[in-house]
Amino acid sequence: MLMASLCLSASFGFDERAAAFLLVPFPAFLLIGLGDATMDETDFKLRQGAYLFKVGFVIAVIIMDLGHVFKDTESTVLGWGADGLWLTTAEAIANTTFSASDAPWDVTRHTYIRSVAATRFAFCAVYLFTEYRRSTIVGECSLLRNSARRTVGGAKFTLDQPSVRAAPEKDTGALPDPARDLASSRRKGRQTLSHADSLVEDTEKIVFDEIALDEAYETAIKALDRDDEVVVLMPAKEFVIPHGPKRTVLYWLCRDVGMTMKINGFLEGVKAFCSNLALFSGPLTLVAMTETVEWVPYELTWFAILWLPDPLRRLFKLNTEAITLIIREVDFWVPFVTLCLAVISASASFEHDGAAVQFLIIFAFTFTVNTLLADADLAVRKIRSKGSGVFPYVTWLLGMAAFIILLTFGHFPRSKNHKYHFQLIRNHGTVEVVSTFTRLVFTPLLFLCKFIVKILVYKGRTVVIKMPLVRHVIPKRKLRALLSKRQEGRSEFSRLLSGSLRLSPSSIAEEGTSEVAPVPN
Repeated sequence: MLMASLCLSASFGFDERAAAFLLVPFPAFLLIGLGDATMDETDFKLRQGAYLFKVGFVIAVIIMDLGHVFKDTESTVLGWGADGLWLTTAEAIANTTFSASDAPWDVTRHTYIRSVAATRFAFCAVYLFTEYRRSTIVGECSLLRNSARRTVGGAKFTLDQPSVRAAPEKDTGALPDPARDLASSRRKGRQTLSHADSLVEDTEKIVFDEIALDEAYETAIKALDRDDEVVVLMPAKEFVIPHGPKRTVLYWLCRDVGMTMKINGFLEGVKAFCSNLALFSGPLTLVAMTETVEWVPYELTWFAILWLPDPLRRLFKLNTEAITLIIREVDFWVPFVTLCLAVISASASFEHDGAAVQFLIIFAFTFTVNTLLADADLAVRKIRSKGSGVFPYVTWLLGMAAFIILLTFGHFPRSKNHKYHFQLIRNHGTVEVVSTFTRLVFTPLLFLCKFIVKILVYKGRTVVIKMPLVRHVIPKRKLRALLSKRQEGRSEFSRLLSGSLRLSPSSIAEEGTSEVAPVPN
């Protein structure tokens, strides 16, 4: 919001209108965004209307600014290239003729400040609307959210994988005992392959952090009277994501458990080969697009298809319910949408050449699966690694940065900085495809940097999936009872996941539960 306000102020020439905008709408945005911190319950409930009002205000500003409705404004442009940085205007650029140069890195790019303001205002509108949707859930904070912590363990049901069960010998009227049936079948040798909803041994016990006040908060509330109100923020309740072959993307596509297990098992067996194939084809395609090596022609850009096995292998084993949680988050949609728009801009610079288009599509697909949907990989090895597999993401970051630099500074001979013209109300605007690509692709690039930092610093946490905090405003005298009640519920949930509670056959869900439980911090 601050960047958008400064860019809009540049269009005003930093006059009194810019000062009014920076001193009123921007602080109002901060106050609305900090609505979760209010002590007043009425203000906490009314923040929904403030979110909607601000969304309408931001959209109106975007349209009026791009449409040149504001009077006495100047379309400031930031020029950059081999000669450094300089400020100019759109009118000056329109009246200037630029000559092409064959010198390496000798390019000139233009970033329209008004366009940057519109982009950032659009992000603010999406953010505010998302916060409005979250604020409609009674008692939950909209901004205060923690990354989930994934934990492996608990009772495991075998519906999602083949199990061996003996054929019933006699109907005694007693409830079936899956463990007894399985042992009997092994002893007698009459084994039948079936997909049974039977309970097997516990994998390991899930232990949650104890809900209690730390020393600092204990000291803070000592001075309060018993009837003084306190605001308690605690994580929402833990939940379990079922996991198994029937919860994977591949099963969702083919609806066959046996085929799902065979294909995913085969792909896991050739995991190293797929990774090395992608690592080999990446640099090869970049060199082919530069056309600098005679024996690596541009046509070898089609070798980017060799990237596909590795992201497809990852995609097929992702948990569908975890993907559902991911696509509810604005942290997924902002980098995903900007990445798609950046790919369209880059494709336009190549005049939608077939080889370049397939390279860009596979590039976007790989980034989406490997980074944006990484939280949906619920493999036990992946969860327990806790950041040890950061090297592939660093490699991907370097490759992505190399591609951006080469395209931005004109080192792909078949890429041209084409200009497209549009008209909105009173504005006859121009869009440069390479400059647009550079501006848009930095959003997913920054997300990738954040992804790497989080898996290194906050090991074992999710990056996109967030757990909302629940807000309670209660008298101090009821605080201990609230914490004790929540701790009892958490302990019961932990015992249930660890299989310590006796489960009757009627309590077993049709699809079963899994050993993977995303847990809030």
